[in-house]
Amino acid sequence: LCNDPALPVARLHLLHSSRYEKKVAELADELQERSASRTKLVPHQVHCDPWDLGAVEKEVTRLAQEQGWGKAGPERLVHLTTGTDAAKSVLVLMARRGHIAGARLV
Repeated sequence: LCNDPALPVARLHLLHSSRYEKKVAELADELQERSASRTKLVPHQVHCDPWDLGAVEKEVTRLAQEQGWGKAGPERLVHLTTGTDAAKSVLVLMARRGHIAGARLV
């Protein structure tokens, strides 16, 4: 996703649980190496059961408000191929409701 020159990604917000800290660090290193500092990784550790729809919605809503994702700004690509069904559903609903402004689902 971050290596396509036709699709520049300035920041990659990555939602993850604490058990994936090592993988997140590896991804950060790989992004730095491959994208020539073009993409900044912004990890967000999520502190809830990833299968609990209500808990995921609460956590992602909080994060969206903190990050200002509801405000007009750059196009935001929302990548949905990984994650739990609850996380995917929450991201789709938030994008459709405008809580992630400028969202394009990919």
